[in-house]
Amino acid sequence: MYNFYQFIHDGFLVQNEENLKVHDLPYDEEGDLDYRDLYVMDWEGKWTFIITHENNCLGPYFIQKF
Repeated sequence: MYNFYQFIHDGFLVQNEENLKVHDLPYDEEGDLDYRDLYVMDWEGKWTFIITHENNCLGPYFIQKF
């Protein structure tokens, strides 16, 4: 699994993610806007988890490939 931010050119590999929780992700709701759209994906591209910078939205979002 890896995660990246919308406007940052670096990605982060996450290993041993079986017990990973949402609060463990590197997301700062009050931080720099460049770091506030977080995407987490599996290596096979079967799913994506997204936390966006918008307040009062329905997210976070989970998209799964069928």
